[in-house]
Amino acid sequence: MAPKKAAAKRGAELLPETAEPKAKAAKAAAKTPKANGSQDPALMANLASGSPGVSSQALCLNGGVWAKHAENVRRFKEQAVSEDAVQLRPNTHSFGQPFDEKAALESLKREGKYLCIMNALWLDQSWSATPQIPISQGAIDQVKSHWFSTPNGLDQQQVTVGFLRREVDSKTVPGFGTWKRLSAEESIIAFFEAAAAEAQKVEAGAVGDQLQEWLGHCLSCPVLIRVVADSQEMEWVAQQLREDQTQLSFLARTPTRRVFDVMQKREAMGVAYTPEALLQLYDEKLKFRFLGHSSMVMDRALRHDAILQVILAEEACGKSLWDSVSKLHAMVSKSTRFEEVAWLFTHMHDSKLAGLLEGEVSVRQLTGQGATGGKGLCDLVLYKMRLRDYFISDFLLSTEAKEMPEKYRQALKDLFASHEAFRRKVGFPDSPADLSWKAGWSRSADHVMQLIQESVFGTVFDDNLKAAVVAGKAPLDALTMDTKLGECYKEFQQLLRQELDEARAEASAAARAEAQQGTTQDPEAQEGLPVRSAAFKAFLGDVQAKIGEIKNEETLAQIQYFEDKARNLMASNVQLFVFQPSENELCAYFDKAAACQVRGGGNQWVGILLDPAQWGEAVTNPHIRVCPLNQQYLKTFLASVVKSRDKQQLTLHHRDLFIYFDSFLPGNLNKVLGSFQTPAGDALNKNSFGVFISYDEESLKQRRQYIKANSTTFQQVELMTLVTAENFGDAMTKTNRKIYKGTNFGNKIGDVLLESPKLLWSMALKDKITLFGKYRVSVGGRTTGEAESHRGVSNRKLNTEEPVFWHSRPLSLCLELLASYNLAAVVDAGAGDGNMALACALSRMPYCGLCLTEDHLTQVQDRIVTEIMLRMLSSSESVFEPKLAASLGGDRAGRSSQPSGARTAEQQGVSHPASSGTTGNPPNTSGNDSGTAASVLNEFRAQLASLQQQGQ
Repeated sequence: MAPKKAAAKRGAELLPETAEPKAKAAKAAAKTPKANGSQDPALMANLASGSPGVSSQALCLNGGVWAKHAENVRRFKEQAVSEDAVQLRPNTHSFGQPFDEKAALESLKREGKYLCIMNALWLDQSWSATPQIPISQGAIDQVKSHWFSTPNGLDQQQVTVGFLRREVDSKTVPGFGTWKRLSAEESIIAFFEAAAAEAQKVEAGAVGDQLQEWLGHCLSCPVLIRVVADSQEMEWVAQQLREDQTQLSFLARTPTRRVFDVMQKREAMGVAYTPEALLQLYDEKLKFRFLGHSSMVMDRALRHDAILQVILAEEACGKSLWDSVSKLHAMVSKSTRFEEVAWLFTHMHDSKLAGLLEGEVSVRQLTGQGATGGKGLCDLVLYKMRLRDYFISDFLLSTEAKEMPEKYRQALKDLFASHEAFRRKVGFPDSPADLSWKAGWSRSADHVMQLIQESVFGTVFDDNLKAAVVAGKAPLDALTMDTKLGECYKEFQQLLRQELDEARAEASAAARAEAQQGTTQDPEAQEGLPVRSAAFKAFLGDVQAKIGEIKNEETLAQIQYFEDKARNLMASNVQLFVFQPSENELCAYFDKAAACQVRGGGNQWVGILLDPAQWGEAVTNPHIRVCPLNQQYLKTFLASVVKSRDKQQLTLHHRDLFIYFDSFLPGNLNKVLGSFQTPAGDALNKNSFGVFISYDEESLKQRRQYIKANSTTFQQVELMTLVTAENFGDAMTKTNRKIYKGTNFGNKIGDVLLESPKLLWSMALKDKITLFGKYRVSVGGRTTGEAESHRGVSNRKLNTEEPVFWHSRPLSLCLELLASYNLAAVVDAGAGDGNMALACALSRMPYCGLCLTEDHLTQVQDRIVTEIMLRMLSSSESVFEPKLAASLGGDRAGRSSQPSGARTAEQQGVSHPASSGTTGNPPNTSGNDSGTAASVLNEFRAQLASLQQQGQ
């Protein structure tokens, strides 16, 4: 049936572009399409039946509501009366006129309406005029709370029923139990939900007096019966009644209903849909902009049940924050990610419930139009999500917070996992929860909980966070700004540092006491002296070699205290495991390691280090040769790393940076790149970028010891290959190098000055054999660059002391890699001598490295602790300890991480030709050492010469 002219004119109002839709605009959105010859009859039939265009999402959501309602009606009828309750007539003692069929037909014929009293069970309890629109459970709860907390009638619910014109004309009325309700479903559902609750009590044995009161109200339901042409007009009238609703505002027509209505019409059109055709259904008075906004709101928000439920709950609370389609559009236009859109709606609704977001918000406030930096409320809320994500991940893994006990870190993760989890544990300001679950928490744990709560779920630091949003600050930068938030963060750091120092002192004292009691074989213990670790002894030996013997017990006790502190710094950042040839075992390691839990994002990366020179040692001439590429080792490690990020092992993480050193063996590059495979053996998608590392010539010769004099084939440039999922130039943020010249977009680092063999970690050959185990590998062929007279030097004496890892990467290069490529964590296929682990510990960055044997793991840990302690004596170091330095001679006794490239060769123990008087041959170190490095093989020559003289 075509609408009347007046109605058509009334429904032809525009939906404004910027203002929220008015009531008359909503009429246009809900209005029955005109039945003119220009429209597709099949389309009109679809719209008339409604079923093809009914949103399956709304049907699914409403299905649960209707099923619960049917059960409530059944329980009420069974407990209220013994007979068929549907056949009961209305109470005659009501103030209104009970339904009379004859009077009803006369009034409907004459006036088109009839007001009377009915039995509420005469309504069709499973019928809805707008099945394509979700029913608001929040509105049901509101009606029940306001009107039906005790037995009450439906007088104020404005119940309206529709009789079809053809029924009135034929002088028949619908059968009882089939009357079509046009007014809001929520009122009737709430009534029977409350009545059924009382019926359940009666069923359990309670007195039925109140249930009879509910029955009396059911039989005294005021109703307005209206004549309608057909089901299309029923839908229009139903939506119009909601549009005109003023008394029960939470039952009024909402933006969500408008969007669902328009989208239902669009879906009903099927393949015939075009924007123009949809506009024609609404007399061409809707605007394209409104259709676009509605479509985006539906696709990004309302199609997701989790978001829809939040919006419906907000609309049921009365005046919604998003009381127009334009406001909903402002929300969803901020992001295409479901997680972010869901956070926006959930956070604002939660803030309103907590009383932190009061009054109305405009589109300009949401979007930031005209505000400083163009950032609005949505941008602030999204930044709070970033901050929350940081707090429960990287903050607990890569800052000082990682030193908190695991029980606190896990509790914080669980507490701030979602708004629901937070409110369940903490409650709302006007109804706080019982906080006894955190009884006994340390001051630092309690403080950081308050910090996260106020910054993410509160408004205390909103001004600071707005400034961070405008300035584009990362979460960690926001915490370290000179603001009230920054002060709160510093207070947490101080509290935690104090607690850790106290805990370390207690633990160390207990450990030393236990060790001393349980040790009977150690000579020191037998003499009643404190038991010292290998790291302590190495540190003491290094310092005493520079300043003389230390006998003062107070000084030794002080060294012990700072060893504990250094060991804690290492343990807090460095995790080492022995390599296992099984993917499952390596993955189990990676599940435990903090560094492996870090995921890069934005301009931060996770470094995956591939340095085959650290995966073993060549039996012959290890100072020149490296062990052959262990492809099984490489493939197992790579597969485990990829699997820890992607269980299907089909892609590299977009912020993983694989760093491969070729050790002057360019032929291995293709083998390494070919090892990036899926479980099926297919190549993983990847990009590579080459960077050349140039080494200082004299320091490299000194490291290698025996090089042919005047050789023109000396190689001092090594290729370092960076492997990423995306193109390196597109993914990496350009930045200046920290130590060497140039930027990280350049293809060169250098010149890198190598430490001499004397300064490398050293031990006797027999101990090295134990440390390397099966990873000492025989290599065949002639050694490139070896002088003729020095062939066969593999027969070293077992007691000969030599560097453990001849091909160690200098600390300066490790620090450069961390800075140049903005690494947030490092996963190392071979820990080697621990220099990369040391760099991470000094930078307080998570590191996970693989060792060759248990002996390697234990000894490299001690070496890292020793190196940290030596740097505690240097005023240029971040770990500088003034008290320790003052008692041990300060910088003179310590060791600095000052970049090798910035120091002289003499400082590194390297003798250049100009100062040594040589022309490239290694100096003779068999006599007194004048600052140059001692050559292990030169020592062997000297010993051999001495034996020859004795033999003569």
